[in-house]
Amino acid sequence: MEIDLLPFSENDIENLIKWVDKPGAADLWASNTYPFPLTREVVLAHLKKTEKRPHELLIFKAVVKSQVEPVGHVELGNINYKVRSAKITRLFVDKDYRKMGVATAMTKLLLEHCFKTLNLNRVEINAVEINEKALRLYEGFGFKREGFLRENMLLGGKRYGTYVLSMLKSEYKPV
Repeated sequence: MEIDLLPFSENDIENLIKWVDKPGAADLWASNTYPFPLTREVVLAHLKKTEKRPHELLIFKAVVKSQVEPVGHVELGNINYKVRSAKITRLFVDKDYRKMGVATAMTKLLLEHCFKTLNLNRVEINAVEINEKALRLYEGFGFKREGFLRENMLLGGKRYGTYVLSMLKSEYKPV
């Protein structure tokens, strides 16, 4: 599936709220940033961070080419141009578009943006230990596990750890 990554704006907030439709819907991808029930005020406050720190946080929506409505959401945070690193956070696909290659396309475009446009040297991502799909996706792109943070997430009343994965520019292979 061909998609574009475009800047996320206030006009996209309602779509994001619609995706967080029940308790736990945002746990694996947004943790504490987008709680249930998600409100316009919460998303708007998070979006405002891009105005305060435009060089440290980028928020994107994924749109299928020739369509208007977003099908995904992803953020690039902790951008540090001095050391040329960033962290991919909050990658999420609308449930109607899952298993259609959207997450793969989003990751591909985001890595291209990181290594080619932003000229970063390192991209990091965390994945909750029970999110096997995410781990397969990231490792399929060449991310390497570098560590494990024990019981640093509380999801549905249970504690889980997260894997820290990273990719260096020298390891990046455009797909």
